[in-house]
Amino acid sequence: SSEMGFLGHKTLKQGNDVPCVETLILNLQKCKKLKNGSSAKAMYVMACSYGMDSHSSVGNHVVQMFVECECMHSAEQAMMKLSYRNEHSWTALICAYVDTGQVMQAFDLYKTMKLHGVDPSIYTFMALLRGCSILNVGRTLHTDACFKGFELGVFVANSLVNMYGKCGRISEAEYVFRCNMPIRNVVSWTLLLSIYMEQEEENKVLHAYRQMQEEGVSPNDLTLVCVLKACGSIRAIDKGREISKEIPVEKLRGNIVLGNTLVDMYARCGCLDVALNMFEKLSMRDYVSWNALIAGYAQHGLGYEAIQCFEQMQTKDISPDSVTFISIMKACGSIGYHTMGEKIH
Repeated sequence: SSEMGFLGHKTLKQGNDVPCVETLILNLQKCKKLKNGSSAKAMYVMACSYGMDSHSSVGNHVVQMFVECECMHSAEQAMMKLSYRNEHSWTALICAYVDTGQVMQAFDLYKTMKLHGVDPSIYTFMALLRGCSILNVGRTLHTDACFKGFELGVFVANSLVNMYGKCGRISEAEYVFRCNMPIRNVVSWTLLLSIYMEQEEENKVLHAYRQMQEEGVSPNDLTLVCVLKACGSIRAIDKGREISKEIPVEKLRGNIVLGNTLVDMYARCGCLDVALNMFEKLSMRDYVSWNALIAGYAQHGLGYEAIQCFEQMQTKDISPDSVTFISIMKACGSIGYHTMGEKIH
């Protein structure tokens, strides 16, 4: 087949038609791009038949090929056959396990890596922490990172903050953020704000955002989304309006998530004329955009406006979801449209 016709290049072959390392690596890379498990396994059989499966460079490319094809068991088997396994080989496989949701397999491989005397790198820790939401595993990784002297680096420290946040351990996330991070970038701050928001600590979100500004760190779109959500949740309209003024219209039009959050913030705070104005500025509108406006009308007793908005939504061929229907039922109840409410129900 065309997929397995890689080894037609005679120019790079050694005696007896055995391909040289460069040819084999070239073909492994081509197979990796195809992301076809059957082709990958056939290519590996070919490498084994030439006795090149334990060659370091060839073997590392075999592992990467299997990882790309999501043949994880084959990737691990191929790696364990290597005569020399470097940190890159182990970390590539650990990353792949994390990316496919197999976090404990990744952690087991990490332990095996250490038993084989291979030192993990910053990238190994970042990969493991990215997928970790098991506290005792996370703490073990934190201890190991400290032993290696990696915990003060912003990338590993950010990963630790994120891990503790996923485990619901705000105090430990705060400790890493406050005490273990000589440098804090916008990602660091946004992670902390997101953790506070997930735990419904809106006042902490606003306080941390003020500290971030005092340190001269500029927010990114995710930071703004997080802070605007906090403003909407606790009806902090003054702060929300202040942040809104800092967002250029072009950014609002180009980022639907940020635009939707701004509409929702004004709607929750009862500034429905402003919410409608922001809604109309959006270059794209999805069901979240419409829900923000409909829920705002329903929440503030403007049932007729909510129903009118719902009818407009339907003319745009945007399918409502459960949030839409809950808001409309509330709107119907507030103005006595029980028949319409029953129809929707």
